Amino acid sequence: MIAEANPIKGIYKDNIDVWDEWFVNFFSFIYNKNIKAVSFINEDWNRLFIDGISHWKDSRLYNNEKISRAWFKETNKNRYLKQSPQLYNHLGYKTQKLLVF
Repeated sequence: MIAEANPIKGIYKDNIDVWDEWFVNFFSFIYNKNIKAVSFINEDWNRLFIDGISHWKDSRLYNNEKISRAWFKETNKNRYLKQSPQLYNHLGYKTQKLLVF
């Protein structure tokens, strides 16, 4: 699994360069390492005022319709695990009943 990933240089309207510069490398790594789950931080870092990340930009997917569509087209593929009631079974966990005292 890859958790908390996004292009810190931002995703801008009508600019698809970020797809070639960041997302292609991201998904190539995922395929090469056979990663089955990813978590994307859909955030405008400029508005958070966190020390040390002032150079991070607005990386929300919906800033760019083409990037957003390409992201969902890729992540909707069967190779990725999806949230579902069966997810824990797919991961090899057995369902346990909670004990109530």
